[in-house]
Amino acid sequence: MENGIEYQGWIEEINWRTTEIKTREGNLIILPNSCLSSSIITNLSRPTGPSRFCIKLLLPLEVPSTRAIRILNSAVISATHSERRPLGSPAPETLISNASSDGVEYWIRYWVNPSQDSYDAATHLVYASCLEHLGKAGISLARPQEDIYLTKQTKSQFGLKNLEDRIEFLQRIELFEELDGKDTEFLANQLQIREFKGEKSLVKAGDEGTSMFLVAEGTLRVVSQEENGVNPISLGHLNPGDFFGEMSLLTGAPRSATVIASEDCVTFEIGKESIKGLLKRNPGTAAMLSEAVAERQLRKEQAIKEGTAIRLENQKASLSGQLLSKMKDFFSLT
Repeated sequence: MENGIEYQGWIEEINWRTTEIKTREGNLIILPNSCLSSSIITNLSRPTGPSRFCIKLLLPLEVPSTRAIRILNSAVISATHSERRPLGSPAPETLISNASSDGVEYWIRYWVNPSQDSYDAATHLVYASCLEHLGKAGISLARPQEDIYLTKQTKSQFGLKNLEDRIEFLQRIELFEELDGKDTEFLANQLQIREFKGEKSLVKAGDEGTSMFLVAEGTLRVVSQEENGVNPISLGHLNPGDFFGEMSLLTGAPRSATVIASEDCVTFEIGKESIKGLLKRNPGTAAMLSEAVAERQLRKEQAIKEGTAIRLENQKASLSGQLLSKMKDFFSLT
């Protein structure tokens, strides 16, 4: 620190008079060693490579702290799966650092190896992931209490048990975005809240199942098993707004993979009877759902990237027809 200014960067050279530091902005700063001798210096690469950094976010008082911590933890864990990411180990954590009439301040701590990854890029990913996860949970940042709102104020958080919020949540789910208003409201009333502790398996590959899950809060990982059933193979991660188990729900097919909660999470479960009631109300929904699932399956197989538009439409029509036939058998539709 020189004249109250803090410099961060990598040491390029040290001689008997000066020390050269390359900053994160790419500038070269030459500091007299006499300044360094009277300053407090933090070595981010010692005693080990990883160093802990943090950001702080202020959330509304009405958001339960357990829920806020769960969402923020899952957001940082999700960021560890990106390039130029914060480290997954040591594990990130969220703590309450302050509370006032303005809101609750959360201290989000994560680890970065400055010699390998950009602190700025990692911090950007953490901020972006936190804002995304909060947004999908319907939680906004705290607002100053002295603000006066002359228009209808947006809600500060998404209510898991509130019908209006459930409807809004369903409308953001790709599989159900084409449902009309009445059908969406019917299905929103059927959603069952399911909470799972970290490292708990929600479904296991090969198990029978007649339901699907919508991820409301938290992060989950999808794994498969090798033939010996011992070594898990990572297939990806699920974040708020994602869903899984649609093939089991719509056709009764066994679970195709194991899904494990990376930390405490909240999901909505939709069962066979709920979809049966939806199809009874509107039989045309079966064709819509089969087309949506077929398109999703093709994207999983990267058919969009590899095939022509005509070929893709043919594959989609064929798969959609097969799914629709299985759905009619599964739900005893005529």
